[in-house]
Amino acid sequence: MMNYFEWFGIERGFNLDQGKLRKLFLAKSMDLHPDKSVLSEDEAIRLSEFNNMAYATLKDDTKRLEYILHLEKIVLPDEKYQLPPEFLMEMLDLNMGIEAAKEEQDEDQLAKFKNELVQKKSYEANAIKDAINQYDTHKIDHNGYEKLKNFYFISKYLLRIEESINTFASH
Repeated sequence: MMNYFEWFGIERGFNLDQGKLRKLFLAKSMDLHPDKSVLSEDEAIRLSEFNNMAYATLKDDTKRLEYILHLEKIVLPDEKYQLPPEFLMEMLDLNMGIEAAKEEQDEDQLAKFKNELVQKKSYEANAIKDAINQYDTHKIDHNGYEKLKNFYFISKYLLRIEESINTFASH
């Protein structure tokens, strides 16, 4: 089956026009509606599910990044990736602080750590803007792909930490 970008007839890229994407999704949804489609019901349902998954993936920055990196075979399924040692040391300190705040049930301290995570994610996202623009203009090189890959795995790591804070806060 075609990839999500081909499905919507748009160029593969990170910086998508979200309004245009939504219009394309809605148009496909209407075309696949049982009252309008000439397809069998099973085929219409299958394509509607594909349409929904394609839209959900492409409208979300994180999912779109993961999808593109998998399409480009920059990130492989179940790949184990070694994060930079300086990042891991920084995260070790952060995790230790989070665990101490959890033990003390210090909600204010946890909120502070969560804010640090938001700032770290923003910093990391700003660091790859050039690579994203290079990809979208078809001028990306191996180094740019490595930056995107590194960002992807750092983002996943930061998300796990954020989820651990959120899980604690919801109890």
